[in-house]
Amino acid sequence: MAKMRIEVLGGLRLSSGSEATAVRLTRKGQAVLAFLALQRGRPQAREKLAALFWENSAEGPARTNLRQCLSALRKSLGSILLTEQDSVSLDVAALDIDSVRFEDLVTKSEVDALEEAVAIYHGELLEGFNIKEEAFEAWVRGERERFRSLAIDGLTKLIECYLANDRIDALIKVARRLVTLDPLNEDGYRSLMQAY
Repeated sequence: MAKMRIEVLGGLRLSSGSEATAVRLTRKGQAVLAFLALQRGRPQAREKLAALFWENSAEGPARTNLRQCLSALRKSLGSILLTEQDSVSLDVAALDIDSVRFEDLVTKSEVDALEEAVAIYHGELLEGFNIKEEAFEAWVRGERERFRSLAIDGLTKLIECYLANDRIDALIKVARRLVTLDPLNEDGYRSLMQAY
């Protein structure tokens, strides 16, 4: 059976099965799923989730909303959603999560791994996705900047690899991408000038 796929880089896309059948969840349910996916299987306190996603609700209604949301997630995800009395997590081994793969690859120094990592990073974290909850949005901003930084580091390492191996055409392409992502990156411009 094909793993459920969660893509959070460059927007939010969910699919399950080999035929990429869309997973149907409310916007808030999608946000909770994305948040849990980015936790890499670490259990999250229900109290924290209620505060993050229903910050303007009293504690009782917020926990009720969370229970309803988790119930809908359980119907869509089945055993992938792991719930305990006080915490919730995802069975990340049963998922294909682009951000997890990206983080694992971008820290490596091999050209193949770095090329795959920068190919996975095809846009900002949860680009264009909003649920109008300030606590969630603040968390997204921090994570977005962290992933952007990782992408810049990965592109910089890949430029160094291409420069060392005299792969000028590939270097130009990656350096252009780096200066597009970070217009103030002097190393990217310097690499382009050297390549030309």
